[in-house]
Amino acid sequence: MADLGYGINLSTIGDAVTYFQSRRRLIVTLLCSLPHGCKGTRAMTALDSMNVFMPQIELHGMSLVTLHRQALLADIVPDFTVRDDGVGGWGSHTFQPLEGFFLEPERLSVLDMEELRADTLAPIVVEAIDPKRLLSAAELRHQARLIARAYAGFKLDDTRFAALSQLVIAVSRHMTDDYFLVMDRSRFETLLRAQSGCDAAQLRADLLAPDADFIQNSNCFAPFIAVGDTVISNVNLLMRFLNAFKNFTLEGRKRYQVHSGFVFEDKIKAALAELGYSVTGIKRINRKEFDVVATRGATIFNIQCKNNWIDLRDIESDPKAFARYNRYLVWYYQRALAKEMRREQLLKDALGLSEVRHFVVSRFPVITNDTRIVAYNTLASRLGGAL
Repeated sequence: MADLGYGINLSTIGDAVTYFQSRRRLIVTLLCSLPHGCKGTRAMTALDSMNVFMPQIELHGMSLVTLHRQALLADIVPDFTVRDDGVGGWGSHTFQPLEGFFLEPERLSVLDMEELRADTLAPIVVEAIDPKRLLSAAELRHQARLIARAYAGFKLDDTRFAALSQLVIAVSRHMTDDYFLVMDRSRFETLLRAQSGCDAAQLRADLLAPDADFIQNSNCFAPFIAVGDTVISNVNLLMRFLNAFKNFTLEGRKRYQVHSGFVFEDKIKAALAELGYSVTGIKRINRKEFDVVATRGATIFNIQCKNNWIDLRDIESDPKAFARYNRYLVWYYQRALAKEMRREQLLKDALGLSEVRHFVVSRFPVITNDTRIVAYNTLASRLGGAL
């Protein structure tokens, strides 16, 4: 299948995977909305899911997401404009909050812990996973155990995550085709009441998607959807929920925030090394601390690593709050850059080089015209080539 326009290409299986991954949030939004929005008695066929639903996602869902982001840019960027080329409206600035393969950024991911802090992790029982399956119930159980292991040091199991994780593992053993889960509502409620030490109403709020509008559903991570007298879920929804619940639960813990900052510095060092920079061991000069100092050619690159949490759900649900916090972060990062510029002579003397360039690399993307502030998801394109 040839290029379908707007960057859509389904010529290969890889193209199709990328396309559906890029629309996965909207697909989940539609799935949450269908039980409350559909009327009538005629059942849709499997093919209708492509012929009827995907056009709604493409024509309406993507348009809504784009409009929300452009409205946000118009509020934040003073010189933002939109031009009409006869095909569509295109903004003068873009904002991509997602990372590789259209994943949400995380302050400290499981992969970060496995790659950069493996020596601190306890062993776990590894369950056999069928290599012929893209996703399976066994992989879901393995992911639940990986999350529990990776964040044990931050007392994640002292929260509702422990009960939720065990419940997910339990229901995963009753999946159809090793992927889908359909459960009677009465049995679902029995499972919630059976979780000792947890309030069933709170667990229900955690797990069951509410009857909500587009914006609420687009920011919903609840893995179960009520359909008549049943609740449905699948491996993807449950895995997505566990990871999101972990992020939201740990976010307020100071030790987690501090530790994730150190891990982020290590991520930046590794990324810069791959881009051809020479990372120095400088951490302190005359009692002045530095995050990451690297060189390339005759230039010193002084990198401030900022791991401030940004709740991307606010883009649609509370854009004014997002814009306000974005402005604060830009101001805060620019102050950090000014501070670094005042002490750059320390780096020049220590490394014997005369040129210093200062950057802030933000783990979560911020909207700004200041080219010294670099989102981590653009690090390779921004710092990889000639500057």
